[in-house]
Amino acid sequence: MMSGKLGEDKQNKQEKSEYISREQIAVVPLAMPLMAGPGAISSTIVYGSRYPNMLDTLGIILTVVAFSFCSWLLFRSAPYIVRLLGQTGINVITRIMGLILGALGIEFIANGLRNLFPGLA
Repeated sequence: MMSGKLGEDKQNKQEKSEYISREQIAVVPLAMPLMAGPGAISSTIVYGSRYPNMLDTLGIILTVVAFSFCSWLLFRSAPYIVRLLGQTGINVITRIMGLILGALGIEFIANGLRNLFPGLA
């Protein structure tokens, strides 16, 4: 009753499989903040102000266009990659990426504490 599940005897096989698949749905909002988040925007602004001549600006624009094309290509081929990896492969990659993201977070916290309290280093 607390978890909102129907009893086993009140569900048919289709309802049970839909419930199981609904429990596994998760959103991992990692791609968008890394692509167009504050880091990407501030890097573009810093490089644009640091290199003000036309040739450097053209290089920055070409880099952004190349990155956009690669991202579009990856997003476009995502269904094929999903089919190739399968559900188990996607689960493994998701956990590995979560581990890497956690390690990066711990590293950022450690560097911040080291800079805040130099006596700890």
